Amino acid sequence: MEAFSVFTSLGLNERLFAVSVQELHALVPHSEQLGPAVVSSDILDFISSKDLANQFTEHDWNLFKSVHQVELIYYIFGQQKFPNATAANLERFLRRFNELQFWVTTELCLCPDVIKRAQLLRKFIKLAAHLKDQKNLNSFFAVLFGLSHSAITRLSKTWEKLPHKTRKLYGSLERMLDPSWNHRIYRLAMAKLTPPIIPFMPLLLKVPLSPLRSRPQHLLEEARAMRASTCSEQSLSTRSPAATWAYIQHLKVIDSQKELLRLSRDLES
Repeated sequence: MEAFSVFTSLGLNERLFAVSVQELHALVPHSEQLGPAVVSSDILDFISSKDLANQFTEHDWNLFKSVHQVELIYYIFGQQKFPNATAANLERFLRRFNELQFWVTTELCLCPDVIKRAQLLRKFIKLAAHLKDQKNLNSFFAVLFGLSHSAITRLSKTWEKLPHKTRKLYGSLERMLDPSWNHRIYRLAMAKLTPPIIPFMPLLLKVPLSPLRSRPQHLLEEARAMRASTCSEQSLSTRSPAATWAYIQHLKVIDSQKELLRLSRDLES
């Protein structure tokens, strides 16, 4: 019997095509794979940063509580250790992190007017602050990663138009990105929080593998304890307009670093 396989995870704008070998040369990307061409100002202008944070947290909570603790074991050890296992829920949660990160960068790079771009930048900084207050640390870091993308940090004219108070707020939030001493600042902040918490999952998965290979059962217990301490069935959601809810579930992004940098240079050469 021949063995067949398909990808279980794709990039944000990647798609699977089922074609014959003869048709491969004729494949072209769908228009949706190229990402959006205009900023979502018609939607974002009418959503406050706090309401946007509420929406993201509700969506992220639904994704996070679907992740079973054993998926962390499968993900860390990989297919070689667990050939028949899947971490689909965890991979979907991680995909959301990448999606949100590129969404922030995309929206700013597609905003042609420097005044409106500064207003959007201010909204995203306030969004990050609200996400941190709501203890949604996964999306908090995703937004900060999007803001710290080289295509955004180079927009000096845009950053100059931010109020001093907003720049100061961003500076305090940005310190959470400091990786020194094994992300000490983040870990200290995390230790002060009480559940429910949505943790920064990419960092949670950065577990040294060598000492763990001899103790998978211990890791399973640690994963179960992590879920118990960070998850709670307490509701984090708030009821919201259907249009906004639909928007945040289907964010359109440009995930090409080259294209994002090109757009950034077109904005401020």
